[in-house]
Amino acid sequence: MSDRLLLFTRYPVPGQTKTRLLSVLTPQEAVLLHRLMTGEVKKTILLLQKEVEIEAEVRFTNGKLEQMKDWLGSHFSYKEQGGGDLGKRLASGFEESFQKGDKKVIAIGSDCPQITPQDLEEALKSLDNYDCVLGPALDGGYYLIGLRVFHSALFSNISWGTEFVLEQTIKNIKQNGLSWTELRPLGDIDRPEDLALWLQYQLKTKDIPKLSVIIPTLNEGNYLKDTLLSLVGHPCEVIVVDGSSQDQTIEIAQSFGVKVIVTAPHRAKQMNMGAANAKGDILFFLHGDTKVPSDFGQQILINLAKPGVVGGAFRLGIDQAKWDLNLVKWGANTRSGLFQLPYGDQGIFLTKNIFNQTGGFPEIAIMEDFALIKRLQQLGRIAIATSEVKTSARRWQRLGIVKTTLVNQMMILGYYLGINPDRLGRWYRSIK
Repeated sequence: MSDRLLLFTRYPVPGQTKTRLLSVLTPQEAVLLHRLMTGEVKKTILLLQKEVEIEAEVRFTNGKLEQMKDWLGSHFSYKEQGGGDLGKRLASGFEESFQKGDKKVIAIGSDCPQITPQDLEEALKSLDNYDCVLGPALDGGYYLIGLRVFHSALFSNISWGTEFVLEQTIKNIKQNGLSWTELRPLGDIDRPEDLALWLQYQLKTKDIPKLSVIIPTLNEGNYLKDTLLSLVGHPCEVIVVDGSSQDQTIEIAQSFGVKVIVTAPHRAKQMNMGAANAKGDILFFLHGDTKVPSDFGQQILINLAKPGVVGGAFRLGIDQAKWDLNLVKWGANTRSGLFQLPYGDQGIFLTKNIFNQTGGFPEIAIMEDFALIKRLQQLGRIAIATSEVKTSARRWQRLGIVKTTLVNQMMILGYYLGINPDRLGRWYRSIK
């Protein structure tokens, strides 16, 4: 008699994999995420087998046997899950395992990468004293179920895919007079809001990654209040790094109770100083005249959790709805979407680990946001969130749309041509 672990998964096919995530991921991103998570669970099972004698069997759907073997290797045995709802497929896996003579059987899915070999070993040991063991999932389901005797009734009358799965399963356990115990709760990654758990797993943080918003300012007294108001009520650290403003900027920031650092005026140095003082796992660099959307925190977590993404920004919105400004907005969003090339007025976000890896903002007089994005592109993809930040129209009003656009393009050309950024900065300030 042996113990057995059943891994329930599917062969990844675009459009048929992680379908509840397709509102925020492309079909290809969903496939890659599924492969990455399944790979992490595979590592966990192999580590368990080094410590415990246990047979591992992959119960799969959506693919063929050879495809599964090519994907996950020869470490496991394989069998198709069969038909019916998840309850019938689970019941079939357990029943067939016990018919083979297995003593204890545990089943897990491939969407809980946080599960450890210790969790699996604890589940097996629990079955020495209990009829059933459950691993509660944060969404109301379970990420693990283990039995020492087969009971088909445990998988009947369950509203699969809902928050009632764990509750209904425990009800079935009680009605059948069985004993049970529970493991620590963990999160399955099934819904858009669950992607924060994948980011947490990647960053190896104990909790959902924390966000620090860094706002460099210089005489932003007419705009900073609205920017800070848009951040009120959101769970984030806010740091205003002021370049010795001569207006009410510092007083306004202090009135909101946010952290204020006063230094010499130099935007790149200000942002680097803010990052050095930030406590968050994620950094969000925001201009002092730009308001965030209500879902900005969730958008940042979702986009940074996407496979291959190393940073991101929001779509650009402008606080005046005029046809010519709408044209500017369209151009900026087309550029950033097609070329993964957002500018600082769109708000730039990335993990602190990646920020440190790139060396932070180059401390140059101008184009520091552009330079950081180019560094990030060497490491991975730049994501553009679906929501818009709303920035002030003042820069286009001051010089006019045509002249402002021309000046911006000349700055980029000068940067590519290798003109000293200090020289570009002096020329830019003289025009402003």
